[in-house]
Amino acid sequence: MNVRALIRSLLLLTTAASLAIAYTPGLAQSPASDDSPGSEGVELKGLVEATPAGGRFGEWKVAGTVFQAVDGTTRFFGFGDTARPGIGACVEVRLNTATPPVALLIQPNDSCSRPGIPDELAWRGRVTATPDSGFTGTWIIGDKTFTANVATFFLGFGDSPPVIGACVEVEYVIDGSTNLAIKVHPEEACGPTGTTPGEEHLYRGRVDQRPDTRFGPWVIGGRSFEAVDGTTTFSALFGTDTAIPAVGDCVRVFYRELSGVRTIRELSPGVCEGPQPPAERPHFEAHGWLNKKTAESYAIGPVVGNLTTSISYTLTISTELSEAFGPLTDDPPTCVQVEYTLSSGARTALEIKSRPDFYCTASADERELYGTITSLPGTTSYLGTWGIGSLEVFVTADTVLEDGPFIVGRIVKVKFTRASDGTLIAIKIEGKGTPGDGDDSRERGRGKAYGKIESLPVAGPAAGSWTIAGQVYTVSADTSLRDGGSAFAVGDCVEVYFYTVPDSNRLAVKIERAVGTGCTPRYDEIGRDYGFVEAMPTSGYIGTWTIAGTTYKVVDRTEFEYAASVGLPVVGSYVEVKYVVVGGEKLAREITIRVPPGMGDDTYIGRLDDSPSSLAATGTWKVAGIAFQVTDATVIQDGATNVADGALVKVNGYRDAQGNLVATEVTAVTALYTPLISR
Repeated sequence: MNVRALIRSLLLLTTAASLAIAYTPGLAQSPASDDSPGSEGVELKGLVEATPAGGRFGEWKVAGTVFQAVDGTTRFFGFGDTARPGIGACVEVRLNTATPPVALLIQPNDSCSRPGIPDELAWRGRVTATPDSGFTGTWIIGDKTFTANVATFFLGFGDSPPVIGACVEVEYVIDGSTNLAIKVHPEEACGPTGTTPGEEHLYRGRVDQRPDTRFGPWVIGGRSFEAVDGTTTFSALFGTDTAIPAVGDCVRVFYRELSGVRTIRELSPGVCEGPQPPAERPHFEAHGWLNKKTAESYAIGPVVGNLTTSISYTLTISTELSEAFGPLTDDPPTCVQVEYTLSSGARTALEIKSRPDFYCTASADERELYGTITSLPGTTSYLGTWGIGSLEVFVTADTVLEDGPFIVGRIVKVKFTRASDGTLIAIKIEGKGTPGDGDDSRERGRGKAYGKIESLPVAGPAAGSWTIAGQVYTVSADTSLRDGGSAFAVGDCVEVYFYTVPDSNRLAVKIERAVGTGCTPRYDEIGRDYGFVEAMPTSGYIGTWTIAGTTYKVVDRTEFEYAASVGLPVVGSYVEVKYVVVGGEKLAREITIRVPPGMGDDTYIGRLDDSPSSLAATGTWKVAGIAFQVTDATVIQDGATNVADGALVKVNGYRDAQGNLVATEVTAVTALYTPLISR
């Protein structure tokens, strides 16, 4: 088998494997079949960012991951006998689990996200000139010149390259002054010999909006397109049902752009994340809300609870159901991704998996999250891929960076959009908290909790170990105990402010009687904690979480809620967790992502002139005439003076979806502050 045939064989194998594995940039678990030491490793897909100084062997960097290629261990497939992929090439790498990791296999891949390149280009025409021999070299298609190298995929030609006069389609990128061919495959719509349809753009994305009929304005992957009767063709796989493709479907768009108008020439089903399936085994992808489920079918659509706009997917005994990001429920509806086959308009589900809620919003919608920086691209400009918790976020030249410095370990607020291929593109990254060590670690270790007192020290409610809602707290002489004039007793519902201390229990700063919704019957024998996520599973949500120094078990029945458009939870997020204790283990029933205390966008300083009769109560508080909503999640911090009517306070908050100011933190300040209101 020659090298070109080997590339095609490997492509088919890796593409078939992609039916079961959802590729994302970076590392993903993969079953290794290699028998080399440490072969139970991971797979990596992405663009080559650095290569050894000479030859194939040495240090490589792909998609932000550094690894070694070792002679006798690393196999290169698809690059000829001695060649290697260059910087910017899309590759697939199998790594072992050594430190540092060693590549077992490096081979070409044609499905990388290429931030900074809006989409690939496509050109259809007849071959008018070929290289002297083989596949690599200079090609002329119609009247355009292309360069094919050992990483260019020629699909559908067997072991012989296309001949002069053959109708082909070339997908390519512009590399400097060179039209670099990524993929070449046969085409049928070239027209008579000597004519060429010209240049087209190729784009993949989810349908965000569409006209009532197929013709008219479309929004796909956040971009506007126009489908024109007589010009635009729809794949026969869509059948005659003009309601397909639907909002949420992933599609491939060939279009031409003139004077800012993108006119669709051809629209067909596609896959947004990962490589396209081979033609002989097509499968497609959609996102939406699971609005109704039965044993035989799931109704999935773009609007929560709306069955009219939902589409039915048939389940078979082979349909794989994944609940890594929460349960597949229709009450409330779950955001899902479905891979399916399409035949005469009927959809059969191959896999349905839960996804974070923002995956079911339009591609260009802005979302935000708070998380800890886990990796940086290593450039002084910060351009490239950042690790935020377990996510990868791409920083471009247009990303706004505020309140640096940015270092690994710092909490940041990220405003982002989702690109058509699933890549998260940062619009703005803002530093939060104090960078570095010292007070920063204490700041992150703080939290609050609600629950019933289960045990007190033998001597009564004083210094010692208290157990509240299954959690042990250390109470010292410095702990502020606010019992309202009646001594604390077992069974009392309390609110606890605490700091986590390494290698010890939580250190209680303040304990007071809880009012409002602190321990309503719904939460009887259930604890409620607020704190920063310190550890969580690297893939999905199911597994063990560490929140404010305590471990919780998250199962497929755990519900997730989102506040203030905050995105999915990552390490460094601030969350509310409601839990029960089963067999000594804390089982999370519900996790809500919150804006961290003191990290909202709005900060005000003024006199507290109107608050509920009990300052522990929730409701509307007013500071210098400005109304804030104080919730169970709000942190009330006494300073040199107590937070009370007439006190000078600093309020940090954010605007919710209704425009209300919601307080994340209220802190008493001294008169050294000049009363003012600031943003």
